[in-house]
Amino acid sequence: MLPIPEESMKSIRVYWLTCLSILAAVAASATTIVLPTDEQLVSKSPVIVAGMVISSQPIEGEKGIWTETHLLVEQTLKGSASSEITIREVGGQVENRITKVFGSPVYAAGERVLAFLTPTVRGDYQTIDLFVGKFAERRTMAGQRLWTRDDNGADVLLLDAQFEAVRTNRVQRDADAFESFIRDRVVGRKPMAVNYGVENPVLAGQLATPTSGGRAIHANFTLIEEGTVYRWFAFQNGSSAKWFSYGTQTGYIGGGVNEISTAMNSWNGYSAAKINYAYSGAGSGTPAGLGGRNNVNEILFSDPLGEIAGSFNPSTGGVVGQGGFNGVSGPLSWTAPFAADASHPQTTFAAYNIIEGNLTIQDGVSPANGLSSTRLAEIVAHEFGHTLGFGHSADSTALMYFQVTGLGPALRGDDQVAARWLYPSGTATTPPPTSTPAPSAPSGLTATSSPTVVTLQWTDNSASETGFWIYAAIAGGSFSRVGTSPLGANTTGANISGLSGGVNYQFHVTAVNAGGESAASNVVTAALTGTQASPLTAAFLVTPSSGVAGSTVFAFVDQSTGSVASRSWTFGDGGSSSATNPTHVYNAAGSYNIVLTVSNGSSSTSVTHGVSVASSSPAGPPVSAAFDTSLVSPHPGDAVSFSDRSSGNPTTWLWSFGDGSSSTLKSPTHAYAAVGNYRVDMTASSATSSSVAVRVITVTQRNQLSLNGSRFTVTLSARDQRTGRTAGGVAI
Repeated sequence: MLPIPEESMKSIRVYWLTCLSILAAVAASATTIVLPTDEQLVSKSPVIVAGMVISSQPIEGEKGIWTETHLLVEQTLKGSASSEITIREVGGQVENRITKVFGSPVYAAGERVLAFLTPTVRGDYQTIDLFVGKFAERRTMAGQRLWTRDDNGADVLLLDAQFEAVRTNRVQRDADAFESFIRDRVVGRKPMAVNYGVENPVLAGQLATPTSGGRAIHANFTLIEEGTVYRWFAFQNGSSAKWFSYGTQTGYIGGGVNEISTAMNSWNGYSAAKINYAYSGAGSGTPAGLGGRNNVNEILFSDPLGEIAGSFNPSTGGVVGQGGFNGVSGPLSWTAPFAADASHPQTTFAAYNIIEGNLTIQDGVSPANGLSSTRLAEIVAHEFGHTLGFGHSADSTALMYFQVTGLGPALRGDDQVAARWLYPSGTATTPPPTSTPAPSAPSGLTATSSPTVVTLQWTDNSASETGFWIYAAIAGGSFSRVGTSPLGANTTGANISGLSGGVNYQFHVTAVNAGGESAASNVVTAALTGTQASPLTAAFLVTPSSGVAGSTVFAFVDQSTGSVASRSWTFGDGGSSSATNPTHVYNAAGSYNIVLTVSNGSSSTSVTHGVSVASSSPAGPPVSAAFDTSLVSPHPGDAVSFSDRSSGNPTTWLWSFGDGSSSTLKSPTHAYAAVGNYRVDMTASSATSSSVAVRVITVTQRNQLSLNGSRFTVTLSARDQRTGRTAGGVAI
């Protein structure tokens, strides 16, 4: 058991007696995952569902803190699931007690998700491979529906099948095509079309707010929770952190202990820092695991508690290991020995004392499965860095880089600076060398626009930049970054397409390098003058498809595309209408053909559907349509959940959302692309009757622009530093 300083014991006693001080149970874990392909993810997932998140909140049980997510299942693509399921994952925060697992999937109430799941013995589900098995629905500005996953934002180590670093990005799939791909793979059918990826869709995601002046990027090393200091105070008092192992890791000499010792020594062996991890042999009793707390620093081989879903299989990918700290006390007072950078100054911090750590290696991790002793030792050394309080480094050579480097379990320059700053030995307290200065700001930004494309041009005033960020805003709103990575060095222009016609946008540009981000360029406004024309196509939905003469209300929803100037409906019994979404009652039994003709003024096109009308039907209670919505005043892009509350046992539903979209689901979800008032018509029908309910949804503009779900296509032009000439045609 780790010795706890007397001042920490005082903090603990005060908490339990008065609740005036802080004792937090914290597990801030990092994760290594071998990334499966989409086909492997489908194959290894027993259950795949799409639906709406009803709620997601942490709970504290006997084995620590878990987060429970309740999901309303709208469609099951693989396996079987009830209409409402519970997903439970380790981690969460209850009051001031925290368990944090890096890479754990985050579900948000009101979000529509595609989840790859495995059932548990508890009767609930876990997400396959943590965040990898959870996609969120987004829409582009053009209305395209996407399933997205942010690999870069998950803060995990990602490896490919050869255990080489994976370049992280924002994974985006055309939703309809991806769902078809999944269904094809489930039944063993070769997909008709596998190109469900979205080419070069520079999505903004959760974007940083730009600055009006220079903004320093955090130096290479970071803390496990930037802005808050967590460290082992035991080291400065001459004590060690003793670790105990449980079980063995098959295939490694010593059952994994040798790799643990090598990983520990990579930190202990750096004499300029005071770090003292000690392996103290096999533990006794039952370990507490990732979510538990027992004041013992644990190394769990082969995931004995089954806290990581599934087993590691190199042919299908999976989680290699998780590590972090489970318990802290404090805060205490600690003074940094030197200023490492603007984010890590030489000042006095209110720092938390780590009193318990944890490291779990997944079952199935072995040399036979491709993870050599050296590679496992490097991964474990990286995870031990997190248990020491360090986050990821931006230095691609560092042990704490956010991808496995393959350079072995040893500290490099940036790791050493971090170790000296957080764990000073008293002798090596000099600051690191002066960092690279931030580049000069671009200038002379201009914008020209066509109906839906903006061309930006600017002057590159720096010879040291490594790239450029473009920031965009709807005129009058807040700026957000375009894309998840900067444009290349020497870029002097970009074409941005896929924007909404008739909308005014504003842009500015910054330069960036290892020293930071420059001030912003001048701001330009681009007025988009129109929309791209779509071909005229007639289409509509009808519900129900059959009914009873004199009582059933048939509802028709126009789904035509293109610029529709007029429409004409004929119902097959002499009735007609020019409304967008009419209704009709047939007075006599028979089969009727409904024809919709749409015109754009110069051409027209038609489509036909049929309905069947009976003379009588068994009596039943009349349908009375009603529905609820999850959001009263949504913003553009927000997923609104519509819940059927009709009486009279309807069997079919037809929703018209007022923006040209519709659904036949009982309780669908829908996201509006633009602000405005939208009339929502819901027709609920049974075999004997129909009823219509109407509401108006008011979509309001966000205070801060989120380009989440927006699709851009960016082409670049670049300046040759030697000749000064500008070349174009570089596409990303």
